[in-house]
Amino acid sequence: MIARYIYGRFFSYFTVTTVGLCVLCAVIDYVGNMHNLSVAKVSELLRYYYYFTASFLSMLLPISMLLSVMLSVGSFAKTNELTAIKASGINVVKVTLPLVLTGILFSAGIFQFNESVLSKANIELEVYKNKFNARKNNLPEPEEINEQRRNFYYFSDDFTAYFFRRITSSPPQAEGVVRYEIEDYRVTKITSADLAVYDDEIRLWVFPQAVEKEIYPGKDIKIRHLTDFVAVDLVSRPVDMMKPIRKIEQMSYSVLQKRLENAKLRGEKTDKYLADSNFKFSLPLMNVVVVFIGIAVTARSGKRGGAVHFGAGLMFVFVYWAMAQFLIVLGRNESVDPVVAAWSPTVLFLIFGFLLYGKAAK
Repeated sequence: MIARYIYGRFFSYFTVTTVGLCVLCAVIDYVGNMHNLSVAKVSELLRYYYYFTASFLSMLLPISMLLSVMLSVGSFAKTNELTAIKASGINVVKVTLPLVLTGILFSAGIFQFNESVLSKANIELEVYKNKFNARKNNLPEPEEINEQRRNFYYFSDDFTAYFFRRITSSPPQAEGVVRYEIEDYRVTKITSADLAVYDDEIRLWVFPQAVEKEIYPGKDIKIRHLTDFVAVDLVSRPVDMMKPIRKIEQMSYSVLQKRLENAKLRGEKTDKYLADSNFKFSLPLMNVVVVFIGIAVTARSGKRGGAVHFGAGLMFVFVYWAMAQFLIVLGRNESVDPVVAAWSPTVLFLIFGFLLYGKAAK
């Protein structure tokens, strides 16, 4: 019965605070982007704000969780219900264990949400932004994000490199393409084409017209003219080859891993992506951290000092977030081991929150 009572109180506050924060963020966004959003239809606006909410929900929920825990536990303390529960021989740990379990379930749920929804929501949100901007300026409206690069290098494997003078994701094609085959630290074959097109059916790049130069050790060169040459080693779509890493809170772990592999193929350092990948696992545990801290500081406030303890709880969360962001930057810059940078703030504050939680139970 006590668990049901606590759940009812918590989720009533959680629903109100989550909806309120979502509406507040949406209003702020609308006011700030009114010049572009004014050309959108009502149905488009509804879809836009659906994706807008989904794109930052994983960052909003810990704040809502902290507020809900503090308000629900604080209401028990303020009305002496918490004191009565303690007097009946039930300690704070047993009373608030449902909230801790909720934090753990939310952590798992947010990770799964990021994997299944976040990446798509972020892409759709960007498409709508580009569409509204194009409509406002009387330009053709894009149906997908168009990524493009100039003077772009890409490694399909350890022995094959590509140079693209210009490459675009929509349409999926490239201009001024040069393919280098490398063997025993020397270039053995060069294939060049004015145009290359990505074929969605076979999921490979095709050079309609190409010139192949095979270079022999004695500097002899054999030239062949090719038609519909298929680069069987180049299986990546243009959008996967070029797409930049977005903010960690807007990326799913699986997409981030894919970007990491593509960065390896481009010959880039990958420590920053390794840090972000680990941070993707540790970040959802922030929901458990805020539950521990919220219960600990609020259960000890009693009838007085609630505002002070509430401020202290928010301060802990902001310190955690500031430390996490500071260390993840160091991890990306190779100043700190990327795994240590991603996990140390979460582990530290989990231990700290658990100790505070245990102290509040006494």
